[in-house]
Amino acid sequence: MTLVRQTIHLGTAALAALSLSVGLAAADPIADFYKTKGITLIAASSPAGMYAAYAHVLSRHMSRHIPGNPNIVVKAMPGAGGITGANYINNVAAKDGSIIAVIPAESLFEPMFGNKKAKYDSTKFSWIGNMDKSIGLCAVWHTTGINKIEELQAAKKGVIFGSSSAASATTQHANALKVLLGAKINVIRGYAGRQLKLALERGEVEGRCGLALSMLQVQFADHYKSGRLKLILQLARKKSAELPNVPHIYDYAKNKKMRQMFDLIYARQEIGRSVTAPPGIPKERLAALQKAFQVTMKDPKFLAEAKKSHLIITPSTAAQVKEILQQFASYPPDVIASARKAMMKPASGLCKETAKDPNLCGKKKKKKRKK
Repeated sequence: MTLVRQTIHLGTAALAALSLSVGLAAADPIADFYKTKGITLIAASSPAGMYAAYAHVLSRHMSRHIPGNPNIVVKAMPGAGGITGANYINNVAAKDGSIIAVIPAESLFEPMFGNKKAKYDSTKFSWIGNMDKSIGLCAVWHTTGINKIEELQAAKKGVIFGSSSAASATTQHANALKVLLGAKINVIRGYAGRQLKLALERGEVEGRCGLALSMLQVQFADHYKSGRLKLILQLARKKSAELPNVPHIYDYAKNKKMRQMFDLIYARQEIGRSVTAPPGIPKERLAALQKAFQVTMKDPKFLAEAKKSHLIITPSTAAQVKEILQQFASYPPDVIASARKAMMKPASGLCKETAKDPNLCGKKKKKKRKK
């Protein structure tokens, strides 16, 4: 082989090697995975609830910022105040980054409170971020004649508060007010999603807790503006500047123990719209999801749709979510036990037993026939 031919062959080989190296360098395994796999976003709540609303808006915008631009499909998974979805994420979902979830804050703490049905440790979830440092509220219907918490404490008979499941904020927040502040409340469980709003409008129930500020602005705006719905307490660590005339639950804390109990009961909503993935997903995919989430929280198109849908966006990072979970879990055992006892007071009745309209109650589970 002549020197010229050797040079040509060597040059061709070098060019091929260079092309191969460039191709390898350009390959993105994260983009390749998400381009073919896609993402399922679990909303661990009613399909008509606020968690699902947040999930749908997030799904339409976060994809642009994830390598591979995967299609994100929202799937509602209601049950037990979010425990069903959390159990699925921990014990069933693929741990490859293809399944993520929006889980109600209350359910994240159920294992700490000794709920045996909650088979997970939320501090070990692969946290992605939080969309809203939610502010909870307690409210009563105008027909009660009650305008402030002191009047609810002094009421001659129990005011009927509607709620959903035992592990939900609607139940636990109301129970704690009854136990810790002496509010005259009778809790009736079994109203799922928007059924609780209908129950208030029809006079089936007279009040509710666990009402997020974003829900007030979406579902109850007309009732609040007209005076039909009366706000009596803010339930969050920080008082909202939007509601300067609504008292703050922490104003009623008598000591450090009571403040910590309020943290465990009411301040959980600070991570109220958190997004997570199962524990143990690949670190590089988790990092990509966390980065995409934070970029989405500043995306003008995402913020515009959230505003149009009356969804409040006050985001926090994955590290901040985990910090709150770990902080609350570090409280003394007697504080955790006292908070649990206050929240878990048995309901005064069930919707299916008391409702005049059975359609307001959740669907009954079909009993399995014995073979």
